[in-house]
Amino acid sequence: QRLHRVCFQEPYRPEDHQLTVDEFWGGMDEDTPAEEGRSEPPPKTRKLQTPDGMAEADVRLQRMLAGADAPKALSTLDFQELSDVASDCLKAAETLRWVLERQHYVINQEFSSKKK
Repeated sequence: QRLHRVCFQEPYRPEDHQLTVDEFWGGMDEDTPAEEGRSEPPPKTRKLQTPDGMAEADVRLQRMLAGADAPKALSTLDFQELSDVASDCLKAAETLRWVLERQHYVINQEFSSKKK
């Protein structure tokens, strides 16, 4: 319930997010010709390093749900990996907001039908 109250008091607004230079320009440097190769693929196409036997989706979910274990689970990640986790967490927060609103709607519907 506390989380629900906080989400309604201080909702996330994507328009409030200030983009970094790298986010805005997508890591492109205007001084570097486009035909020059990169040592690693752009962030969106880079393959996630996963422990043996774990699917990429499992690793992403495990990182996103680290909770109180985040200092231990995420401390070895580089900046881009942390950014990917943050992006997944923002999507989860948006999903949570919708779920909470839907729960509120369902409760109101049930309450209204009982009044009749």
